[in-house]
Amino acid sequence: EFKGKQRAEEYASEKSSSLVFKENHIKDYINGYKQALEDSKAKEMLEMIKLLVDRLEENNLSDLNAVSRAKKLVKNIEL
Repeated sequence: EFKGKQRAEEYASEKSSSLVFKENHIKDYINGYKQALEDSKAKEMLEMIKLLVDRLEENNLSDLNAVSRAKKLVKNIEL
């Protein structure tokens, strides 16, 4: 589970004590994550999950456990 900026900040804190360098490490980490998503099928799968959630909600099935889990997954993946 990717925790976005929190994980990037943890990564940056291990790299340098300088605020300027930390900010750059955070940007690099997030850019690397976004590039990895672009290079993988994750982006396509994320879009498919969103589409499925929308369809389930349109059919009044938003109370299903799978819908809430899918929404949480999407939220955790997106930055």
